[in-house]
Parts: sequence; structure tokens; C-alpha cells
Amino acid sequence: ALPLRSCYNVQYSLPVGRLASLEHSLTRSLPTLEKFIFTLSESVFCFVHQVINFIVGCRKVRTSDKMMMKLALLLLCLGLYSQESNAEAGHWSYGGSTGPSHWGNLVSSCNGRRQSPINIETANVMRENWAPFVFKNYDMKPRRMRIKNNGHAAQVEIDAAAAPRVDDGGLAGEYIFAQFHFHWGSDSSKGSEHTINGVRYPMEMHFVHYKTEYGNIRTAVTKADGLIVLGVMFEISQTDNPAFTPLINALKEIREPDMTIEVDAQYPLRAFLPRNLQSFYRYEGSLTTPTCNEVVTWTIFDQAVPISESQMESFRNLKFTDGKSLVNNFRPPQTLTNRKVLMSFDGAGSDASSMKSMGMAVYFLSSLAIVMANM
Repeated sequence: ALPLRSCYNVQYSLPVGRLASLEHSLTRSLPTLEKFIFTLSESVFCFVHQVINFIVGCRKVRTSDKMMMKLALLLLCLGLYSQESNAEAGHWSYGGSTGPSHWGNLVSSCNGRRQSPINIETANVMRENWAPFVFKNYDMKPRRMRIKNNGHAAQVEIDAAAAPRVDDGGLAGEYIFAQFHFHWGSDSSKGSEHTINGVRYPMEMHFVHYKTEYGNIRTAVTKADGLIVLGVMFEISQTDNPAFTPLINALKEIREPDMTIEVDAQYPLRAFLPRNLQSFYRYEGSLTTPTCNEVVTWTIFDQAVPISESQMESFRNLKFTDGKSLVNNFRPPQTLTNRKVLMSFDGAGSDASSMKSMGMAVYFLSSLAIVMANM
């Protein structure tokens, strides 16, 4: 039998030995099909396996019929596997028959009740008083940056002597930085995945972290508290953001999908974040792309980061996997259901208009200081 797998505290094994009575060709192919079942989600595996065991255990069914039923069921499993693996293999998009409205048909977890992104209605959020975030190694400049056009977004990974980490800020433990990526629109009227009071920003950046105790991101995405994502909004500025200049220059070299470039890091990760890291929204949600795992604690910073229109154009010049312009790579807001959105603000709160103008000026001053310190 194949290795045991636990389903709802019951041990199951697939009886490969029963296949010996089949013709040689079927005997060779069926174990392969059975192994596919082990790549299915836990719930699908358990359901299919219970059905198989019920049918082959029915005494009124002839042995030969049992084996053919089992073959048919295993072929069905293979179809289910192919359907689920399509999303993991990248067979999803932001439009048409594989766009966001169809993701639930590609992978069932995208139909969950704690999906992301969401629209944050500030009138309905609940205030919390958390300890400040602790950012470790975020002020240390990495050795290298790997910037990739993955066919869906621009993604950045780093090679650092010490891994950047985040703790406190209301989080349930310490989390290690994995990568950051961007979502943007075809013009600056849209682009962000999250909206605030129904308003979209031209771009949103996601800093993805996995919980330290899980060791790696592949394991973490299977745990309820496996990931945190720090969401950063962008707003248009009349001048370039100097912290993003090296990244913008690198984008020109990876316009085609699956292209990657490695460059020397010019700035620490802290240079890409807002100055105020203690004013933010918080809720429990999911990945915003298939497989939409509901394992993410979201932090959306209240303060936006400036970027110029010319810098935005470098993102819009990238290409999707199908060769079309890589724009509008954002998922629409999902239903909040019964979730609560919490907020933690530095000081008495924020006035949107005054905070935007003052925040942008302060951000430029702090960015300039970081740039000069790393020259």
C-alpha cells in the first residue's frame, strides 16, 4: 500500500496490492494514478478515498467491476488533480476565462470566506493599542537583489547576511522576510488590490514574511498563522523616488516574462517602506493569487509611498506570460463576511489630507537621508 495519510484522525492507505488482478497495462498505470491523489488537498483526498473504499468494499459488486470502478474513480482524481494544479502551475490570469472571477473554478480555496484583498471602510474599523513593530535587519543593506518578471508581477528577493525579520506590532510571533512584489494598473486611477473607503491607489507593494518556527515559506502556507504581508500603497509624486531608481532601472532588463536580473543592492529594505510604520490596518485574510490560502495576517500601512508617473511607466512596460502588457494585475476586493478590521494609529489618528501632504514631504526627507548614507 501507499504510505499512510491521516484524514480526520482516521488512517487511510490505498490498497495497491488489489490491482494485481488487472491486466498488465492497467497494473502499471493505476499506481501512478493513485499517487496523484496524494498531491490533492486534504479534503479532496479524504472524500475520494472514502468513495473508493466504499465501492470496492461492496460485496454485491463483482471483483472485475470493482477494479474498473476504481480505475474510473482514479481517473476522476487525476482530473481533479489537474484542475487544482493548473492554478499552482500558473494557468491563471487577470482576465478572461482564467481571470479572478474564475479562480474558484481553478482551485476551490479561492472560494473561501476569508479572502483578500478587501475594501477597508475606516468608519467601521476597531482601534487597538499594540506594541510597536520591531524590524530586525531592515536597516542592513543586502548583498544582492534578484528582480524577476514572473509573468504576473515584478518580484524581488534578496541575498542578505542576516535575514530581515518582523516582530511585535500585534503579531503572533516572529516572521522572516521572503520577498516583495507589486500590483499596479494601466493608469494611475487604479492598481492597488486593497481599497480604502472604495479608493484605489496606483500601485500596492506586498512584503511577504513567513513565521520563523515553520522554517520555510512552503511549509508556512499550510499553517493558519503561517504568513504576514505588509501592504504599502503608492501615490503619484511630481519627482522620482530615489530609493526605487535602481529597481526601476532593472525593470527595463526584464520586460519579458520569466526574465530575472541580479543587481547589487543599493539600499536596505527600510528605504522602500513608509516612514510611519506604527499607523496601519490589520485583518485576517488570504493570498491574493491562486491558490488563495487563508493563512495571511494582513497589515496595510496608513501612509503611502511616493512614486512618479515616469517610474510607474517602467512597471507598465512589463509583459504578462501571454505577451500582453502587464497591467491591472490586481484582484478585486472580496467580501469581508464576519471579519473585523482593526487599526493601530501613531498618535490621536490621521487626517487624510494633512497626513498625505506632510507624509510625502517627510518620506522624501527620510529617503534622501538613506540615499546619502548609502552613497
